[in-house]
Amino acid sequence: MRTLEARTRIEVKNILFATDLSPAAAGALPYAAELAKRFGAKLYALHVMTPIVNPMTEPATWLSSRKQRRQKRRRREKPCSNHFRESSPKS
Repeated sequence: MRTLEARTRIEVKNILFATDLSPAAAGALPYAAELAKRFGAKLYALHVMTPIVNPMTEPATWLSSRKQRRQKRRRREKPCSNHFRESSPKS
């Protein structure tokens, strides 16, 4: 049996890595970085998160929710930021 050979090549110029800075996202980052490296593409990271404000709660509680989310985000940022430093191109 003959194997088929693909004759069409794709060109990837940009890769968008959407992250919530969770441990799972930190685990996926090396794969995105490797894809970017293989294709010679630029890797962009976008921090995504669920809305902070819940319309069912009192507006007075919104600020404390933001502070809590900010603290959680700072704790999660460290593993991802370390990886970006390691994989960023040297100038």
